[in-house]
Amino acid sequence: MAFSDKIWKTRKSRINTSERLKTNDLLSQVLITYYSLFIIIITIIDMNNNELNFEILTLILSILILVVSTFIFSRNYKERSLMIQIAYIKMGKIYRKVLEKEKNNQDYSDLEEDYDDILSYTENHSECDFRQVMYEVRKNQDYKTINGEFGLQEWVSWLWCKSVKYLFVFLLFAIPIIVLLVALETVCQ
Repeated sequence: MAFSDKIWKTRKSRINTSERLKTNDLLSQVLITYYSLFIIIITIIDMNNNELNFEILTLILSILILVVSTFIFSRNYKERSLMIQIAYIKMGKIYRKVLEKEKNNQDYSDLEEDYDDILSYTENHSECDFRQVMYEVRKNQDYKTINGEFGLQEWVSWLWCKSVKYLFVFLLFAIPIIVLLVALETVCQ
């Protein structure tokens, strides 16, 4: 595999990482708003119905919002995304220079050092970000030559990454509904 191929895959993986972090930032803001809205709705229902006693439910959901928002803000999704974006832009410049030097059979060891420097000051992409790159380019003409077969193991790994991500998001949005249904079931008995 040529050095330019390595740079390209790393750069594309970092682009996926940056996009994933941006999505996580937006999703986390939506999730906190959703949880807050849920508490408001439950409070209004509780105020308008003297038979329901949702103070404990409201407390649980308030604690949940506190924990989730603290966790989310500690992850620094937006800042991390920007740092990775700067890195993949620099990698793009190195990639173009390496391609030119490879084409002309010139030495590019100085660019390898620049590449290593970029890798050292930014976080690495996840395995799932890399799997997404391999999935996206699996039908390219030279994929098999550069990367080998996109076989069953790669498919399973890619599907696992996608499934876990969407299941986790689904559960985060389902938790308040499940808690409310359990509370209503308890009250109605």
